Amino acid sequence: MIFDLTGVEYIDSAGIGVLALAAGKVKEVGGALAVVAGPGRVSDLLKLTQMDAVMKVCGSLADAQAALGGAAAGA
Repeated sequence: MIFDLTGVEYIDSAGIGVLALAAGKVKEVGGALAVVAGPGRVSDLLKLTQMDAVMKVCGSLADAQAALGGAAAGA
């Protein structure tokens, strides 16, 4: 599953919590979650809160697709 947050300029603790919950649910069923966040505040906060250890944090949709093995390329 890929969440594309490239248009998002701000994320708070509630948003990060939703991402963490989603990553856990996807992992429970054998999947993986990648988040697309270009350079800036959102990407910095995801790394600061160590969310990049829970999910893939990528700079582009193509990078996210590659990180997930191309499985989401048609999604």
